[in-house]
Amino acid sequence: GLAEVDFDVVVIGGGPGGISAAIWARDLGLKAAVIESANELGGQLLRIHNPISNYAGLAVPDGRAMRDAFAATMATFDIPVT
Repeated sequence: GLAEVDFDVVVIGGGPGGISAAIWARDLGLKAAVIESANELGGQLLRIHNPISNYAGLAVPDGRAMRDAFAATMATFDIPVT
């Protein structure tokens, strides 16, 4: 589990802010982990069911698709989620 590993940064919450924080921490050379109480990443994004067209840099059909894009980026950095 996470208790057995040293992390420089532990991010609480796997919504857009938490995912971004973990990616930025990794970019700064810090070992980051994300703690999320829900069964999946995304936070409030998973409650958005209409098109998201005004997010700078990424147009997606709904919150789940945006979460999937964020999670795919996070996975490439091997950031653990608990």
